[in-house]
Amino acid sequence: MNSRLVLLVEDDPTDAELIAQAVQDGRAPVRVVHVNDCAGALRYLRSRPERMPSLIMLSLNLPDRSGFRFLETIKADETWKAVPIVGLAESSEQYDVSESFALGIAGYVVKSEDPARLRQEIAMIRVYWTTNQLPRIV
Repeated sequence: MNSRLVLLVEDDPTDAELIAQAVQDGRAPVRVVHVNDCAGALRYLRSRPERMPSLIMLSLNLPDRSGFRFLETIKADETWKAVPIVGLAESSEQYDVSESFALGIAGYVVKSEDPARLRQEIAMIRVYWTTNQLPRIV
């Protein structure tokens, strides 16, 4: 299996490190590219159209730009709209969950404050996305 690329958009360095490690812990080869904000994510996507991520893990609570706005931008663009996005949120409010799915998110996970639990949550995402058949995004 070819290495899959995950674009991680997360501003919290502790969460980012834990998430990246959990994504890379499986048997399937996964490469994680971490950026701190939406601007960095857009720069990455625009600069490497030949190497689209097979998954974007997006913190929905970012200081520079709401993850919801980023989600709108990605899903409105023909180049990126097929890339699945999993939202990592601090809120379990039904409005936030509904809004995320209305904007085209593929999954919504409330980040646990317990590092061991967060690692388990990310491991479940990793297993699903590395065994799932994904469209080839060019």
